[in-house]
Amino acid sequence: MVIKDEGVYVNIKGVNNVVTAINKINKEVEKELAIKMAQVVLLVGNSAKGHAAIDTGFMKANIKGSILRQRSIIFGRVTSRAPYSIHQEFPNSTGRRYKPFMRPALEENAQRIKEILGQAVMDGAIKATKNYTSSSERLL
Repeated sequence: MVIKDEGVYVNIKGVNNVVTAINKINKEVEKELAIKMAQVVLLVGNSAKGHAAIDTGFMKANIKGSILRQRSIIFGRVTSRAPYSIHQEFPNSTGRRYKPFMRPALEENAQRIKEILGQAVMDGAIKATKNYTSSSERLL
């Protein structure tokens, strides 16, 4: 530490190594999240198909999942492209019978989704730090 008229200056060694390690962890976690998000989308999509009303099978056949990425944000999306899907999911003023399928699929899998995505974060962090040899060097 050096004290001068303008203020106090502190020289910290190894900061670049820490920043590099954090960036590596971030990249590995993103990779794992993308993989696990596909698993989540499949889980919720299959569950939604199980809850879908089956008159003709059209709605069930049109439940699809996708993964979207915007910068470092990963989205999992499950949708139904059947035009009447919204009327099945939500009640309306027409008095038409409805049978929710997306919300129950998400609700019944909420805990499993948390577990899957939490494991993705742990797996990514472990992969990023696997080359550290001693516990003092290891970030996790």
